[in-house]
Amino acid sequence: MDRATWIVGLLAALGACGLDLPEGRFPCVDENECPSGWSCRIDGYCYRTGDDGVDASPSVDGGVVDVARDAGANDGTVDGPSVDGPSDDVVHTRDVALTIAPADFSFGIVAVGATSALAELTVRNEGRDTSGPLALDVDAADFEITSHDCDALAATESCRVHVRFAPRAEGEHSGTLRVRAAADSAEAVATLTGAGADPDGLFLEPGFHDFGTIVLGAAVAPATFTLTNHGHVASGELRISLDSEGATPLALAHECGSLAPGASCALTVRPQPSTAGSIAATLHVSATPGGSLDAPLVGAAVTPAAIEVTAASTAGFGEVLLGSSAERTFLVTNVGGQETGALQLEVGGDFAALTGAPGDCVGGTTRLSHGATCNVRVRFSPRAAGPRSATLTIDASPGGRASAALAGTGLTPGVISPSTTSHSFGDVEVGRTSGSFRWTITNTGDTTTGVPSLTSSAPEELEVTSGCTSALAPGASCTVELTFTPRQGGARAGTVSLSASPGGQVALSVGASGAWRLDVSRSGDGTVTSLMGPLIRCGSECATLVPHGARVTLRATTENGRGTHFRAWSGECEGSFRDCTLTMTSHRRVGASFAATTDNLVFVSSQAFPANVGGAAGFDDRCNALATAAGINDAAGNAFRAWVSSPRSTLASRWTAAGGVRRLDGALVAESREALLRRRAILSPIRVTELGQELSGEVLVWSSTTDTGEARGNPALGHCSDWTSTGGPGNVDRGSTAGGPGIFTVATAGGSCASTHRIFCVQSTIATPAARPVVPRGGKIAFSAPGWTPSGGLHGADAFCNANKPEGFASRSFRALLATTRTTAASRLDATARYFRPDGTFVGTGAQLASGELASGIWQSASGTYDGGEQRVFTGATSPTALGTAETTCRDWAPTTRTDTARRGSPNRLTTWFSADVGSCAESDRARTRLYCVEE
Repeated sequence: MDRATWIVGLLAALGACGLDLPEGRFPCVDENECPSGWSCRIDGYCYRTGDDGVDASPSVDGGVVDVARDAGANDGTVDGPSVDGPSDDVVHTRDVALTIAPADFSFGIVAVGATSALAELTVRNEGRDTSGPLALDVDAADFEITSHDCDALAATESCRVHVRFAPRAEGEHSGTLRVRAAADSAEAVATLTGAGADPDGLFLEPGFHDFGTIVLGAAVAPATFTLTNHGHVASGELRISLDSEGATPLALAHECGSLAPGASCALTVRPQPSTAGSIAATLHVSATPGGSLDAPLVGAAVTPAAIEVTAASTAGFGEVLLGSSAERTFLVTNVGGQETGALQLEVGGDFAALTGAPGDCVGGTTRLSHGATCNVRVRFSPRAAGPRSATLTIDASPGGRASAALAGTGLTPGVISPSTTSHSFGDVEVGRTSGSFRWTITNTGDTTTGVPSLTSSAPEELEVTSGCTSALAPGASCTVELTFTPRQGGARAGTVSLSASPGGQVALSVGASGAWRLDVSRSGDGTVTSLMGPLIRCGSECATLVPHGARVTLRATTENGRGTHFRAWSGECEGSFRDCTLTMTSHRRVGASFAATTDNLVFVSSQAFPANVGGAAGFDDRCNALATAAGINDAAGNAFRAWVSSPRSTLASRWTAAGGVRRLDGALVAESREALLRRRAILSPIRVTELGQELSGEVLVWSSTTDTGEARGNPALGHCSDWTSTGGPGNVDRGSTAGGPGIFTVATAGGSCASTHRIFCVQSTIATPAARPVVPRGGKIAFSAPGWTPSGGLHGADAFCNANKPEGFASRSFRALLATTRTTAASRLDATARYFRPDGTFVGTGAQLASGELASGIWQSASGTYDGGEQRVFTGATSPTALGTAETTCRDWAPTTRTDTARRGSPNRLTTWFSADVGSCAESDRARTRLYCVEE
């Protein structure tokens, strides 16, 4: 059976025997080992539970009664029910039961290092027997038995035990009070608990206070501190004091006593300054428990900010010239202990505050601490003469106001005044100096000026001679002399500045127009005039100034009846055209050459005319009108004849003068009338107008005239009904300005009478033939050799030229002007050489021939004849600079079939002299086919 059932059975057996036993107890581990109505206590025994909830009976195994049973014997002991136990013997026990009340005691919270109040616990013997001596102990060092009166206890007797708690560390603490009666194997225990708390639980906030700067007379906010008990025990009585070492007294106020845990109280400290000085104090707070606290207090009492302004020197502004200025510095100081507010500066009138230098007071920004300074620089700039004054005022909040009187005197300085502020020298020749100009300077002020200083903005063009080298007294004057030498054309400008201090500054704006010099020289009898630009009318020589960029048109003219004509320009103008236009961007020199008319002049009309002019005489009239307008006619105005014919009036019958024929540019056209009409010896094409203008290309002219001067073509249609009709298709022969022998008079046939054309006009007054020109030294010869049958290649052509040399040039070597498939005709020319026909007529330079431009045609043969009409010359290419092909060079001038061809030129036409058509290389055509031969 279990232990509890065994104990119950034992008790029942004892009761049945009538035994009056004291209440017992028996050992236990937990409640399960005690019978119903009993409880297992902390001392390890089962106790009967009384009505008051306190165990009233000790356990049967309490050591008071021993119960034993002898197996199988009956010696007078009480028999009871069979009980399972450790033995079958019956044990008899003493009845001693010890208790402690209260069995659990808490000391609560006690500060570490402090001692709690004494706790009294009662020890009682609840048994029926007197106990043996008692032993008391506590098993924890934080708990101490201070006294007790316990010895042996009789039944129901008690004693007192006094215990205290002295925690050595923070936290929960526990211990056990034990009371033992060793002889009786009896024991009682009580549980002791408590908590250790921090002894310094007081906390002062803040732990420091700075009153800062306290301005005397201003309201002062007190320093407020909060004292809090953060400990777990009430503080002791608070001890609060104020220890002050500064010059400023302090007042302490509070209502703090002892503080319970978590409680707070407030303390205030208020400065009570009456004079400037420091604040240095310590607030002391202490309590036991609670700890000791100190809070420093600092600060300073100062006097209010106060600014003062003083002059940095005794020197004042004094007398200052108008237009000048003087400066003076004032010192602003904060003589108070408080920092000022931002300074505000005010000054007016003729005075102004300056900023920007280190140490300057800056209005609205600068603040001054105690004793600090800044500068106010004041500039005096008088606006009028006489005493001038103002007040410098400085305000600051805090800081107050300070001011200083400003005074000075304005003086009217000497004032230099010019006689004028501008001058124009007009047109001045570039590179030459103009006439002088005098500029007068006068002192119109009341005081003497300073020494004048003169500068020129354009010293390379504007030369200045100054007579203003010393100070000018009031009313005095001086002069500056100026000249201008423009270095460039066009508008030029410069400035002369004169300054004096006092006196001011004046300036003279100077202008000039750089003009270019146009020099015109004249040789011969004629006049040069200007049609556009400045008026010019020059005799033998003249010069004029022309503005930069101007266009000037010069015209060379002669007078009818004086027997002269304009020949050519030289210098900046070129050519024989009577008008020359220049753009003046530099100095120009022009020469005009006039020649005596020693040969009959011939020209192509500058105008075109219809066919119905009233017969050949009508054309004559047109020629004379043009010649008269050009100033080349005779006094009667009828020296010229038109190169036109009709059955009624042939050129040969109207042009009777036997003399030479010459163009206006000096080129000889024919040695005589006979040479032109009988030998076809036209030396130069007729391509210059009565105005001296040379026409380019080919221009057709009315003709219907043979190269012998007779009428040509249908009597009616070929001459437009004797030049009276424009109707019908006509069949008019026309000459060419690019034509040579025969071609010049008959270039095309079948012209319409409804057309308009120019005309050739030839003078018919001079009978003396002209001298034939000669080839100049160094000139090379160019001629045509007829009858060449291509063979032998280029070497064969060269051999043909050298076999047909012109008379008088047998010692010279020649080459054919031919192209091949590998070389150009131009490669056979000397580009810098000048080429002439055997008759002395200039043909062109090598470069001109290479470009295809000829001055006159290569239409004179080796024999010296001039074959008229359409001639052909082998060339081999379309131009002198082009290569030929097999089809254009008779297979490089070695034909193999009769169908081989070559490119050919027309020697009597300047426009197609090198390339006119493609012709056959056959031997049957050789009589009319030629070669151009040029000297090596």
